[in-house]
Amino acid sequence: MQHFTSQFSKLTNGNVWELFFKQPMGYALKDIKTSKNIILSKNITNWGSRSIFPNIVDERNAPRRKYMSDLYKKFIIPNDKSHDYIESKYKTIIGCKKNVLGLLCRGTDYTQKRPKGHPIQPDFEQIVTKVDEVLKLYGCEYIYVATEDKSLIEELKTKYGNKILEIGQKRFCDIKVD
Repeated sequence: MQHFTSQFSKLTNGNVWELFFKQPMGYALKDIKTSKNIILSKNITNWGSRSIFPNIVDERNAPRRKYMSDLYKKFIIPNDKSHDYIESKYKTIIGCKKNVLGLLCRGTDYTQKRPKGHPIQPDFEQIVTKVDEVLKLYGCEYIYVATEDKSLIEELKTKYGNKILEIGQKRFCDIKVD
């Protein structure tokens, strides 16, 4: 992530990875540039969510989930600043609350532009139907919502009231669609 442009490149002159994570083996690129057996990748981020986190969660996928979980635990380690930020937000938002449903809803540019190869975001009624099903099935008391869609978060607050937990990020109502 040091030599490829991303939305975070302008934040550093160094390695974007190190803005958020520790180097998994303790070495920076400058430390290994003359080492043997280096593999340079053109694209390390296009794994595809379907292969990492299958939509159907059942015992057939358990080995894959465990494998990916073990990889993440070993190699995706937040740096101290990221860890402290995550812990602070967790304590502020979740704290001692139990049975919290996590809900990630894409919005704005994603729902309006419908990027090729991405699943279609469910509409509000579909979201509510699934949320109600999971709340009942697992006895969830709260819903943590991650979305940049201002209209959606407002609709969810109207429907679920003080069950909604959020990070308080900047949200958008609409975007220009080219």
